[in-house]
Amino acid sequence: MKKKDIDLFAILIGIVIGCLFGYFIGMRINNEKLQPVDNNPPTIGNVYVLQIASSTNQGDLLNVLKDCEFNYELINNNNVYYVYTFITTDEDLINERKVEFENLGFSPVVKNEYILDWPNKYIHDQKKYDFYEYAITMLLNSLNGEPIIIDEKYAVDKININIDSNLHYLSTVRNQEVKEFIQLETYKLLFDELNK
Repeated sequence: MKKKDIDLFAILIGIVIGCLFGYFIGMRINNEKLQPVDNNPPTIGNVYVLQIASSTNQGDLLNVLKDCEFNYELINNNNVYYVYTFITTDEDLINERKVEFENLGFSPVVKNEYILDWPNKYIHDQKKYDFYEYAITMLLNSLNGEPIIIDEKYAVDKININIDSNLHYLSTVRNQEVKEFIQLETYKLLFDELNK
């Protein structure tokens, strides 16, 4: 064989391999474009919380918020203090509240949290696990406008009296502003107990 024949043969093989390689890459890219991507997290067990401020200095936050006329909860997570003002399962409602706080001059952040796995902290203590699973389910019921069913076994054997009391209040309160405050406080109590 002559040198020119080998070069021509190598070029033809390179072109064929390049075409096949390009074809398969193109198929893969087009296939990924056709498959729908679901960016929405599951909605059962998720809550939206509205954070309006955060700081490592609790005193600074309290000074900023001392004259505020809205309900809030201060939550400490790894020595960072977060100020939450509202909790819901409705994305449209949380976005409305976000706009309200933007109009007040805050830079609110909407956080989406999955809370059904929080009781796993007590996976080896069945009694506490059952109570906190019940408490989270009742909080979610309250946020969704569903009835809260008070389990009488926790009235006798109190595991967390504050959370139990809040659930009782949530089952009877009719004032929406008070209800929202108790829901937020219950979230804080559950967070403090199950995330530290």
